[in-house]
Amino acid sequence: MRMRKKEDTVSRGFCFAGGKFFLFAVSCVLLLSACRPVLPFDRDDFFPGQPDPTGEEENGGEQEAADETELVLQLEVGGGFVPRDYIFTSIPELSVYADANVISDGPVIQTYPGPLLPNLQSRRLSNKGLARLRDAVEEAGLLSTPPDYAYPPNLPMVADAPTTILTIVEETPTGRKVYRHSAYALGIQPGGSEDRAHLGEFVERLRNIEDLVGTDEITDEGSYESSAYRLRAVEVDADSLPGDAPEVHEWTLDQVVLSEVGRCTVVQGATARAVEKLFSKANSYTFFRQGEKVYRVLVRPLLPHEVSCTE
Repeated sequence: MRMRKKEDTVSRGFCFAGGKFFLFAVSCVLLLSACRPVLPFDRDDFFPGQPDPTGEEENGGEQEAADETELVLQLEVGGGFVPRDYIFTSIPELSVYADANVISDGPVIQTYPGPLLPNLQSRRLSNKGLARLRDAVEEAGLLSTPPDYAYPPNLPMVADAPTTILTIVEETPTGRKVYRHSAYALGIQPGGSEDRAHLGEFVERLRNIEDLVGTDEITDEGSYESSAYRLRAVEVDADSLPGDAPEVHEWTLDQVVLSEVGRCTVVQGATARAVEKLFSKANSYTFFRQGEKVYRVLVRPLLPHEVSCTE
């Protein structure tokens, strides 16, 4: 896929999601019963507005190419009763961009420990497929003030269940409108209001995007190559590593000093390519030695709309 060119840099900061015309992000956020839930990113930081994806103007000429960094749809599961390391490395289930690129987490070998890098896959929607996806939002009646999706009081309470959040940002003649549909434990217990049932049905349609847009309207484009990665390095006691033979590799990237990585550092350009090559041979139980110190290094590819770190 065509990626926005980035300089070879190392940076720190926070990540924001942006898009145009309409943007909706679906997120399943696991809630804590006794702890504060942690969200992968701030869902108020959306910048909607995008050209019509049909690819043609009224006079039949070609439009300017859609921005590959503009997010259209995102489905993810994050936060809740999981380690903070898991939150740092978690990848949205599905991300769709204005240029019709669809990025999702593909299958991995069922071994332990598993690969350190996720198996991100890229697919491409046709113009018709992207238009069908957009139309499905309107046809589902979700471009309106969200109803009350409260968990039914007559059903057994489910502790620490996910909260499904569907956010839609609509571009209108009078400005942008944001609709946020949020339902706790959606689909886990049968019953509840028609509104909960309708929201759950639409979310399931999103999870089966091939059926939603038509199998002929989405094409496999192979592995997705990220132009940037975010890293977290935690120093560990080399003498206290677990006893079941963890791997300790030499850290060969002099341009990245692990003692300075901290909670999050972003690498781009040639440095990102070097990180990718180094981590392609590592698994989730691999440690890295730089100088006299040993580190556990977490890594997550950045998606096209992401530019820096997020907690």
